[in-house]
Amino acid sequence: MTDHQILSSERHELRLITISASSPSLDTGEDLVHCKTERMFLDDVSEEYRNYIREANPNQSLFHRNSQAMWFFHTSPDPDSVGDLIDTIPTLPSYRFDWGDYASLSYCWGQPHETTEFVLDGVVTQVQQNLDLALRELRAQGHFGDRFRLWVDALCIDQSNPKERGEQVKMMHQIYSRAWSVISWMGPEFEQAGAGMELANKLADYAYDIERSDELWRFLADDFMFLGEGWAGFDTLMCMRYWTRLWIVQEIAMGHPGSVFLCGSKGISWENMLRAVTVFYKCPILGLAHDLVKDEFERLGDTTSSFDMKHAARVYKILDTMDCNNRDDGILAINSLLNLARRADCKDKRDRVFGMLALSKYGLSKKLFIVSQETVR
Repeated sequence: MTDHQILSSERHELRLITISASSPSLDTGEDLVHCKTERMFLDDVSEEYRNYIREANPNQSLFHRNSQAMWFFHTSPDPDSVGDLIDTIPTLPSYRFDWGDYASLSYCWGQPHETTEFVLDGVVTQVQQNLDLALRELRAQGHFGDRFRLWVDALCIDQSNPKERGEQVKMMHQIYSRAWSVISWMGPEFEQAGAGMELANKLADYAYDIERSDELWRFLADDFMFLGEGWAGFDTLMCMRYWTRLWIVQEIAMGHPGSVFLCGSKGISWENMLRAVTVFYKCPILGLAHDLVKDEFERLGDTTSSFDMKHAARVYKILDTMDCNNRDDGILAINSLLNLARRADCKDKRDRVFGMLALSKYGLSKKLFIVSQETVR
């Protein structure tokens, strides 16, 4: 990072990146990812957006999820033409800030030694391999090249400046909750990813409809392959390391429920993932299907994997807790958060508490301070 001037917290300043189009080197043939950082202010809300929300619902926050949905349908001439993931990428008239709009990326950092070269602000530097894969996929999809930008913690915070890191951590709630969407990068695509995502979307069709759910259970009891193949792929999605990371809880919970999960080029909406996991977790037939899914793994030539409902159970508990956040006042009870956090992976054990406080009720994070490790016994 070449920009080492500390960000200002007064107007919620942050850095955002754009991703340049693919441009292989003429000399070496290497195709490094090129990103450029720019400084923006979250307080620079456009007057048009501000005035519309005030008139449409004066008692509603500018960044409430309903405000964003209302604005999107108001400014998009044909919202249905955008596709299933309409809340992921806004149309140009839907930008809410004077400078455009942005999404936040949620991903696993990986091990410190798992890095590769990329270019940030014209300087070749190192980036985590998993992040590089995510940026390459977003570049291939043609996103984040202009006024719709991306926030990535490792690239948009000066990691060498403890003061800036501390200030930006305090802003995490604003950064994620004000983002147009959270893009959850689960990792590179694997062989059954497409089939697993397709199955998840089929399962989602049966969710929250008691009659259809009962119908599905009957069909699966007669023919477990009623929805087609993809059970092994879906189970693999449930086992991915992404779900074990502590900060996932915070990042998804503060984001928009229209956000998307990406596994390589395959995607599924946050809502459909929740619905699919709900059906998968609660369907009694699926709870007894261990041997049948194991048979599918064996047909695919995989003799090492094994189906286990605890994988789906963990994901269900994460997404269901997030859904409570989206249904109610946007803030979760601290006991629910800590229950999730204690099962998650983190480098610093104190993060189990402080990483969750920004989401808890009553603004507890503003009333607490971090004590030194020597103080903790």
